[in-house]
Formats: sequence, structure tokens, C-alpha cells
Amino acid sequence: MVSQIKLSPHITGFEANKRIITGTGTQGGDLITAKFGNQIKKTRVDHEGRWQMKCFSGNGHLMVTGTNAYDDIPGHTETVINNGTPRTDATIKLNLFLTNGHTFSTAKGRKVLVTGMILGTDQNDFDRDVILKNNALTIHFAHADGTPIASYKANGSVNEPDKAGYFHLKLPTESLKQGPNDVKVWVSDQHGQRSNIDTLTVNVNSGLMFGQINAQMRFRSNTIPQSERLLSPTDQWQIEVHDTRPVASKWYVYATATKMKSAQHSLIGDLVYIDAAGQKHVMTNQETLVGHGTHTNPNQQTTNIAATWQARQGIFLDVQPELYAGSYHGKVNWSLQDTPQS
Repeated sequence: MVSQIKLSPHITGFEANKRIITGTGTQGGDLITAKFGNQIKKTRVDHEGRWQMKCFSGNGHLMVTGTNAYDDIPGHTETVINNGTPRTDATIKLNLFLTNGHTFSTAKGRKVLVTGMILGTDQNDFDRDVILKNNALTIHFAHADGTPIASYKANGSVNEPDKAGYFHLKLPTESLKQGPNDVKVWVSDQHGQRSNIDTLTVNVNSGLMFGQINAQMRFRSNTIPQSERLLSPTDQWQIEVHDTRPVASKWYVYATATKMKSAQHSLIGDLVYIDAAGQKHVMTNQETLVGHGTHTNPNQQTTNIAATWQARQGIFLDVQPELYAGSYHGKVNWSLQDTPQS
């Protein structure tokens, strides 16, 4: 007993001067049936696995079905005919768009998330987009000189893994040099057609970098104090250091604060750092050491320096009784160094 197979007819081309559609079938003798509205045409796959038939005229949807006398599973393919011209794979233009930027910074050995979309355009009808199949799309990454880095199949968007024509891929950085790297990106399909080439800039640092840091911190509102008072933040500080360097490497985190200001006044007071010994360090316009550490565990590469701060250790707002009521704002600049300041 011979097991069934599923037939796979394809439309491969269009001979404009003869008005003929060409295609391939699974095996010689397969019956190819083309249905266009109420019109039906039939032909056979030849011994070389090819078929052809006169094209239909007009606009509409064309369905091609392959069958045979062996009770194999029928296969289908479809396309659109515009002004008598069928859309074939050769008429689809691939357009690549990157959706999460073109510039990235990372540490050696870490991967960079690159997201994008591939839009297929019917060159016979530029107003008609083509739904692309992810398993037919390959995303290529290469060095500026064309040396390959990696290639992946499209895999949908981050939230919709099956979304057609989208990808979210992690680009490896092992082969990238320290400093800025130009990385070429393009897409190809199963027929060897290529999209436009886009370029990423990936900055690879030494392996020491900041992770997540609070984008904004608020301090508790209060009445004007009668004496100096420390105001604590309303949320926990998150100041992450990511270190992929060899074990025993050291790092130091410094912070500098600008003067806090409202619309009319400067704050009478400062952002301050209280260390583990209870000593107060004014951060306004001067670099202050707020954390340091040593890379001791290769499996623990990220450290939140604020995780060990106690109720009276960390960064606070030190206010004086002479201040004016208002909403005050300022900035903190962070510096991560591999050697201590003198």
C-alpha cells in the first residue's frame, strides 16, 4: 500500500507576450484545475513537473487545484488577476522596515532585540499589499563588508508570534568588535528575491553597562518644615549595573544632581546621599559615590545597588525651613566607572 501525499501546485510565472500562466506540479500527470469566477480551465503537469495554460482576462481571484487518480490529497494555490495579469511570486516586491530603531548599545556577548516588518507589494498593482508567509521569509544580518553574522526565519511580532510579515529576533554580538559596528539587514524569500538593505549601528562596550534606572522619582509631599528634614522617595530606587567582565572586576557608580527648581524659585536644600555609616553627601553639582561592587558570580551579572539601602540609607531630598512652597524638579546624571576617582 502506498501512503497518500499532499499535492503542491504552484504558479511560477506569466508570459506576457503569449498571455500564458506557467506553474509546477507535484508529479507528471497531475490534473491542474484553475477556477476564475465562473470560468474553469484544466491542464496536465508534464513529465518535467511543469504546466501552463492561457490566462484569464479581467480582474478577480484565481484558485488553482492539483489532483490525480491516486487519491492523493488535493493541493491548492491562489493569486489575484489584475487587468488580465496574474500576481506571481516574481511580481512581489519585498519592503523591509525596522520598527524599534537603528542604534543599539550593548555589552560583548549580549544579544540585541531587533524588530521589524516586511511588506509585500504587488508590482502590477501597487495599491494592493500581499500577505507574506513567515516560513518563506529569511532575515539576514551581515557585517558592513558583507560577511554573514546570522540568518533567521521571520517569527511574528513580540505579542503575536504568528503575525504574518513581522519578526522579533535577537542579534548575537560575539562577532562584533568593541565600539560602533555597522550591521546590514535584509530579507529574502524562497525564490531568492531580496528586499532593500537597511543598516543598524550596534555599539559594543567593554562588558560594563547600566541596566534599568528609574526614569523618574518623586519625593513625598510635605508642609514647609520648621527645621531641616529628609524626605524619602515614594518608590524604590532601581539602579542596575550589568557586568559581563571577568570575575574580580570592580565597578563604581557616581551620581551628580542639578539644583532643584520650581517655576519661580530654587529649592533651599539638595539631593543628598546617606551612606551606610550615616554620613550625608550633598549631590548638587558634585559627583558622589553612591555604590560600588566586585563581579564575583558569572551567573549573576546584574546588581541593583539600591537593593541594600536601608530606611536611612540612599538618596533623599534634604529640605530647609526657608523654602517656598511649590513643585520642584531636577535631574540626576549617572556615571559608571571601572576605576575609583582619585
